[in-house]
Amino acid sequence: MSGTNEALRGIAGVNYEISPKHYAGVKYTVSGVPRSENMSTINSMVHADGVLYDQWESVDRAKTHSSPSHRMNAYYNGKFGDLNVDFNADFFTSENRSISSVTETSENYDDRTVTSENNVQNRLTATKLVLPYPVLGGKFSLGNENTATFREDDYRNAENFIQTSNTTIKERNNSFFAEYSRAIPIGQLGAGLRYENFRSDYFDNGVKIDGQSRKYGQWFPNVSFSTQVRNVYLQASYTVKTKRPRYRELSSNVFYANRFLMQTGNPFLEPSVIHDVTLVSTWKFVQLMASYANEKSAIINWVEQMEKNPAISLLSYRNLDKLPSFTAYLTLSPTFGIWSPQLSGGFIKQWVTITMNNQPVQLNKPLPTASFKNSFKLPKEFILTLDANYQGKGDI
Repeated sequence: MSGTNEALRGIAGVNYEISPKHYAGVKYTVSGVPRSENMSTINSMVHADGVLYDQWESVDRAKTHSSPSHRMNAYYNGKFGDLNVDFNADFFTSENRSISSVTETSENYDDRTVTSENNVQNRLTATKLVLPYPVLGGKFSLGNENTATFREDDYRNAENFIQTSNTTIKERNNSFFAEYSRAIPIGQLGAGLRYENFRSDYFDNGVKIDGQSRKYGQWFPNVSFSTQVRNVYLQASYTVKTKRPRYRELSSNVFYANRFLMQTGNPFLEPSVIHDVTLVSTWKFVQLMASYANEKSAIINWVEQMEKNPAISLLSYRNLDKLPSFTAYLTLSPTFGIWSPQLSGGFIKQWVTITMNNQPVQLNKPLPTASFKNSFKLPKEFILTLDANYQGKGDI
């Protein structure tokens, strides 16, 4: 793989102290990629019923032209008596055009050239307001987050191997939250509650598709407790959060990989909701972390055969009913003079059964991982690092 990328960025900003208790500022960033060209070569070999069917060489040439993207951030921090005010606002916009040409040279069948053009526009507006106030010896916070996003994705294929498509997604998320934390005789206690009012409108060629548009109103609680017993620090937490599909995962555009593999999104995807219980314990240079999570409507990669031509595989996404998993890691971080090693080891274990070709398949094998990081402080403030990582086989 080879390529050339040019990137430019400019930043300007100003901070202003209105008074000792009031601050404001603004920052503007402009960036762009005037030229980006990449070329990759992939050799493919396909067997059918154990017999060689075909092999070919694919040369993919891609060019990207990006208009300057603009981002502006403004903030205000102030204090009115015991009430603090923390406000942030962001605006972002970008536009890029990608042109791809895939040339396949086949040994047994016709050669093929597939050219495509993808134009993408993005826009984001976001605000966040947090109002902390002391209550009953602790801190109580009220807040609001508001985001509005827009994305238009236009995909065209000159040879009509893939259907031309134009999709637009408009999203709005208005969230309110309340949090309270305070010290109690046996430690530090915190609790919070968040409500999200989310709306997503999906358009295909300018026409709103109600069946692929979404509206949600969801509550997300969280609670945490931390304490210290002599040299042992303990923290336990329970959180509920959501993970929404990315634009690429929702898009109905079909991207060409090769004559037997294509990729698309799934506009019917639901957001996943994650319930997580985590325990962290620290003693001197030893840290232990254990977490159990249950992800409902988990978004996973999925491959299936196309109805019109079962020989072509379509890589997409789907929701899994639930994805429970357990994670545990042990980390040792001692110091011996100039040597500061860090040894970590653990695993991720999931419990999943999916149906493939009308047969249940269990994907429960744990995935072990380990790392050994070393840092050496040398004279004249030089630092030497030597790291090693290991990942075993698993079903994650």
